[in-house]
Amino acid sequence: VNMTQISSLLGQQELEGKRVPRMISGKTLPCFPPWDISSRAGGFIGDRFLTGLRPQEYYFHCMAGREGLVDTAVKTSRSGYLQRCLIKSLESLKVSYDHTVRDVDGSIIQFCYGEDGVDVLKTSFLDKFRELADNRKAVLDKLDSYNDKHLLSTPNGYISKLPENLIGGAMKFLEETREKKLCRYDIEEEELMKLLKVKYLSSLVDPGEAVGVVAAQSIGEPSTQMTLNTFHFAGRGEMNVTLGIPRLKELLMTASAKISTPFMTCPLIKDKTWDDAERIAAKLRRVRVADVVERIEAVKSNDMESHLSDSVEESENGLTDEDNGVSDGDGENEDDLGADAEKWKRQEIDEMEYDDDAEKEEGLDMDSESEEDTKLKPESEDDRAKLGEELEETEKGHKQEKEEKQEEKEEKKQQEKEEKKQEEKQEMEEEKEEEDDEEKGEEKEKEKGEEKKGGLIVLQTAGVNFEVFWKLVDYLDINKIRSNDIHAMLKTYGVEAARATIIQEVSGVFSHYGINVNMRHLSMIADFMTFDGGYRPMSRQGMGQFSTSPFGKMTFETATKFIVEAASHGECDTLDGPSASICLGKPVKMGTGSFGLLQNFCLDQPVAM
Repeated sequence: VNMTQISSLLGQQELEGKRVPRMISGKTLPCFPPWDISSRAGGFIGDRFLTGLRPQEYYFHCMAGREGLVDTAVKTSRSGYLQRCLIKSLESLKVSYDHTVRDVDGSIIQFCYGEDGVDVLKTSFLDKFRELADNRKAVLDKLDSYNDKHLLSTPNGYISKLPENLIGGAMKFLEETREKKLCRYDIEEEELMKLLKVKYLSSLVDPGEAVGVVAAQSIGEPSTQMTLNTFHFAGRGEMNVTLGIPRLKELLMTASAKISTPFMTCPLIKDKTWDDAERIAAKLRRVRVADVVERIEAVKSNDMESHLSDSVEESENGLTDEDNGVSDGDGENEDDLGADAEKWKRQEIDEMEYDDDAEKEEGLDMDSESEEDTKLKPESEDDRAKLGEELEETEKGHKQEKEEKQEEKEEKKQQEKEEKKQEEKQEMEEEKEEEDDEEKGEEKEKEKGEEKKGGLIVLQTAGVNFEVFWKLVDYLDINKIRSNDIHAMLKTYGVEAARATIIQEVSGVFSHYGINVNMRHLSMIADFMTFDGGYRPMSRQGMGQFSTSPFGKMTFETATKFIVEAASHGECDTLDGPSASICLGKPVKMGTGSFGLLQNFCLDQPVAM
């Protein structure tokens, strides 16, 4: 990349995943014309470092560089807080002597660490069958009749057999060596299984290992490498999916019930074709106005309703109070009405200002009518007869003027409408083509069919509604429904489905950045969040609700609140957690501190002073 930018060109500069934004004037920089669609105005730099950048390109390049600096500064604090929340929640998890993973109160998180009990550091050598076969003589020489029994004995009753994937890999290795007739690796099945068992038992995780802290670090450290607030498109469907640290916060810290971009996927039955997928898409598609409207035409009516003002209506019925010299109020002036009247006046003025253009024109006409009405207010009973004729004449004059203006406006609007119609038709056609990949279901769902490996067609919706998929059992393989909404999976399919979804989602977030996190760490976090049958967050609220160590809660956040709660409810701390032990200066009960050494003293002999 560096050589390309030095010798060729810098390329397109991206700001938050988009081109350079425009100002309110429509320009990206003052030197460009408004709404310039050229690539250079949009942030494409065709210059190179070797010959130098022009001022405009240099400015765009500085904008992109500043975004990177700000992003790095913000990202470190967000990912650091995420890692701290994980570590404080998982710090008390350790491997017991029966190879179970337990919390500080003795509750079992996992019956076997990582589902196979193997230490993460020793996994890379576990499936090296060729090297194991080469060194079988050196390994088997150490096994005699006495050591054989002790070395191959299981550490507890839970681990009695080798993991299935390890046995499967060993059998595959034996088949390959027999097919290729490799004399070098000619080894019997029983001999290979004995070697594997020795290797497996020596690779088990050590009791006292702080597996919770290791899992938290394995999630927290790679999160610093992820760009903050990134929204990638999933597949070819152009559907936004939250990724990066915001998604990890949703999954682990807050355990949100309402996530920002919920979706679900389900593959079609194998014998279904692409036409069947399109037919299902038509059933679930949200019908928009653009899909059903052929053309839109706005017609302004010339019908007018004329009505007399209040004062004129009163004057027709008889003399008004003002004509008789009597005011409505009790001798109060406008100045005496107080602040409320002024407030009402201001509100009326504001309402008048926010009227649209058409209403303003009508308002002006009505004002002129009302002014003429006040001028035409009868001074005596003789003038009342002439009032109706004069009002009719003024209304006719206004109608003629309005009709002439209206005709001119309609002619102009008609021309504009015809031009817009052609543009709208083109836009609607383009939208329809795009919307084929952005279809929504009944519950505000948008779905798409996409072909995956092996020609498998998958239906994907924006929004979660399992019942809609259940009704399509003739078309969809509903046993393979997937969703990124953990709460929906927990409520519908149970805690094991929620646990598997957490592992899948966290792993998917890291895989978008090419980061691989060991499955043992992911399973540890998923089991901790779901071991009590629910979905607990790793935050202050989660610790306050589920943690049994008052000192552990105090050393995280809001110490005063937790101290008051512990004192008022009479809570006790066994001091088995790391935070509680450190608070009182005791050795942490993990690693070498998880056991104690006792020595028998012989008090019969005198002690030499």
